Amino acid sequence: MLGGEGVVYGVSAGRLTAWDSTGTRLWEVVEPGFRGPPSAAADGRVFVRGPGYRLRSFNPNGAVVDDLVFGGGHGGVLLTGDGRLLATTDDGWLVCYTNAPAPAASSWSQFRRNPRRSGTLDPVPAVNLVLPEAGMTFRAGQSVPLWASLARFGPDAAIDFLVDGVVAATTPAPFRGTWTPSTSGVRSVSARGRDGAGNAATSPTVSITVLPPGANALPEVRVESPADGATLVTGPHLEVRVAANDPDGAVLRLEYFADGTRFAETEYPANTAAWAGFASGAHELFVVATDNAGGRRTSAVNRITVTVRPWSLTFSDGLRSAQAAAPDGTLYVVTAAGALHALTPSGTTNWVFATDEGNVSAAPAVAPDGTVYMATYLGRLHAVAADGTPRWVFNAGQRVWSSPGYWSRWHSAFRL
Repeated sequence: MLGGEGVVYGVSAGRLTAWDSTGTRLWEVVEPGFRGPPSAAADGRVFVRGPGYRLRSFNPNGAVVDDLVFGGGHGGVLLTGDGRLLATTDDGWLVCYTNAPAPAASSWSQFRRNPRRSGTLDPVPAVNLVLPEAGMTFRAGQSVPLWASLARFGPDAAIDFLVDGVVAATTPAPFRGTWTPSTSGVRSVSARGRDGAGNAATSPTVSITVLPPGANALPEVRVESPADGATLVTGPHLEVRVAANDPDGAVLRLEYFADGTRFAETEYPANTAAWAGFASGAHELFVVATDNAGGRRTSAVNRITVTVRPWSLTFSDGLRSAQAAAPDGTLYVVTAAGALHALTPSGTTNWVFATDEGNVSAAPAVAPDGTVYMATYLGRLHAVAADGTPRWVFNAGQRVWSSPGYWSRWHSAFRL
């Protein structure tokens, strides 16, 4: 595990060891029971599974900071970067601790594996020629876009664009240039990346056709989706997809319009944009395409009818059961982890009654007095007041698969 400032942490044969960037051992803790790869934090701690089914963390000097009961398992621990620490247990549980530190960011900009030890080489630096693409056609006297991207180069990288093996342009980031051919014919184009550390790579060569000088042909463009005349039921966002091409160049920019107002702009090669903020009803969509010579064309208008869903929510731990609604419009949802969410009619959260007891298929039930009954996978029936306050809990002694029910005397029942 690579930690901050190039410190490397490893677990082997009951030892947790820290080495610096030169390979010098900083400290080592010897105790049988360390398991799985560790996880290094930005605050200098390193987390690891310890002996006796414990979760332990150590400071930069190797002293114990945290020592928690955890559960048996052979997998490592993971700092997610959003305040959580995750790990699995051998009996099938995924355990999550909150208020965890952020993961460490290494200062090694060019970290390399040693193939003699790992048997695996690091991916080599690479260059991708974005424009022009193979088979494209351009016109003599007009600018040909030269765009590229790099991977695994240093921050001082530059790109040489080669036409028929000769450098036509050299650019630093963001690696965009132009070349204006003077004669027609077939040309070979490639991109060569380099940096101050000596890294170098060249993209595959592509062939393009250069036409004789002449008038620029305008791009061809249409709204592909949603189709003209479509009737849609959608959430608050709608993807608009465009088809565009240019007979003597490349479409470099797309501008997206809804009801006469531009809502998005994309550059080659992107051809989709998200439209938001629309109401239910009839709408008109069109797009404007601009090519490498500055030629612009507006597509035909696609007329659509939209019905907007009021809202939608995503629960990270999943939903498996049906929902329940109270007479005042409050919606109750139980997640797969066993958390009861009370939502307003507009989809905002009123409160959450959280358990770690799981839920398979049992939907909540709402009594006329507002009490919410929730059965869990571990066999408990919870009664929760309308304001989220727990009232009581009944332990059935075995898993509950069905939704609870009630009758007029506010008794509740469920099937095991």
